[in-house]
Amino acid sequence: MGAEGDAPPALTLTRAIGLTGEFPGAVAWCPDGNTVAYPVNSLVALHDVRTGTQSHLFGHTDRVHLTCFSRDGRVLVTGQRGRHPVVKVWDVANGGVQAATLYAHASGLKSLDVSPCGRAVVAAGTDTSGRQMIAVWDIGRAMRGGFAPMTLRHRTDYHVNCVKFSPFEEDHVVTCGKNSIRTYRLRKGQLRGCSVDLGDLKLSKLAPKSTQFNRRDDFELNDFTSLAFEIGYGVSDLNQKKVFCATVTGAVVQVNYGRRQLERVFQLHDDKINDLRVCEGFAVTASDDGFLRVWPVDFSDFFL
Repeated sequence: MGAEGDAPPALTLTRAIGLTGEFPGAVAWCPDGNTVAYPVNSLVALHDVRTGTQSHLFGHTDRVHLTCFSRDGRVLVTGQRGRHPVVKVWDVANGGVQAATLYAHASGLKSLDVSPCGRAVVAAGTDTSGRQMIAVWDIGRAMRGGFAPMTLRHRTDYHVNCVKFSPFEEDHVVTCGKNSIRTYRLRKGQLRGCSVDLGDLKLSKLAPKSTQFNRRDDFELNDFTSLAFEIGYGVSDLNQKKVFCATVTGAVVQVNYGRRQLERVFQLHDDKINDLRVCEGFAVTASDDGFLRVWPVDFSDFFL
């Protein structure tokens, strides 16, 4: 008979079920399309859709509501709710090893992203005074067993619901929030921002009557919830690149990335759009009106 420490566990977790759909940023697909990551309370499940098997990541102490894979699928970043939320970096290419735990915000962790190169993480939340704060960490060394230093902490008066690294320019991020779409350049430990010219945009004029009744204030209705970048190859001119932002009124706005100007507004849903994803040739929107729709990138009509 083996030693006590060699005894097999009485129970082994094989499957975690319990995704509520409460948080739009909670589910992430690995770029290879074979694995989906989702939270079950403070646990993160990695589900292999080919075999139906799961592996599980433990370490969070509160409900996980944000997940994001790196472009090569080797890194998974997760964020939890509550006071003093933490962001965790996982080396999923090597069995889901926890590579780093990142701290910056006092509360209100809203969004996170991994840079196209896979060596940086950005997250948006609030500080102890309730101000919007964007933090960036260098995780390159953490993936090799080292530390993940914070490279900048930027406080801003511009509201942030979503932050993403730009795939068009190195060391640039784009944010959107209430009455605000902004681009930032990361340089020498600082963020230099520029607002997109929204002109006299009043999404309340396009919003369904039910939405207008619930939120009459134009500032509240010019609320951008999510953003996505146009995916295309062979176009190098930044003035031909597009960014799309979803809104609480069910509209999607198209922004010229190079000129930082609003180009078009598409009224697509009858209620808030919670998430927007753009792939090569089509876009997907998910709304509080109960519809998940697939569109061509000109949003002329939905496929599904």
